[in-house]
Amino acid sequence: MRSALAGLLGLLVPGAGHALLGRRRAAAIFVAPIVIILAIGLLLFLQGGFTAIVAFVVTPGVLPALAVLNVALAGWRIAAAVDAARGTNRPLATGGLVGAAIVVLVLVPHLWAGSTIAATSDFLDSMFASGPAARPERDRSPGRHAAAPAPRRRDPGALARRA
Repeated sequence: MRSALAGLLGLLVPGAGHALLGRRRAAAIFVAPIVIILAIGLLLFLQGGFTAIVAFVVTPGVLPALAVLNVALAGWRIAAAVDAARGTNRPLATGGLVGAAIVVLVLVPHLWAGSTIAATSDFLDSMFASGPAARPERDRSPGRHAAAPAPRRRDPGALARRA
């Protein structure tokens, strides 16, 4: 049962289950990426508060990177839980408990985060994108007149040179 608890702790904080089992090296390996991500977030916050975080997130290219990070983090949490729970003497019960917890504690929140990232990216692209796809097409149906050509610029010195 201790392995099942270690697996559940590994879902919440990767490495916590390993620490419970006394596997310090594995705990350090699994918690290191989480600490790095939290340190980056704290650094952004200390530099400018929530405004700096939002400014960073809406920078072009960051949302797709966050989507990839979200998938990688979900996989990392699942790997931590499975690795912490693998030493059980009751694999069926532990697998069922950890498997259900994976769905509730990892897959559902990460799917929600992924859909939020995708919706935010789509919204920002629709509001601020530039280029041919963002420009509305002109109506060139019969009965509509094309826009008048731009007036030609005249050289004021041209008349003086002709004379």
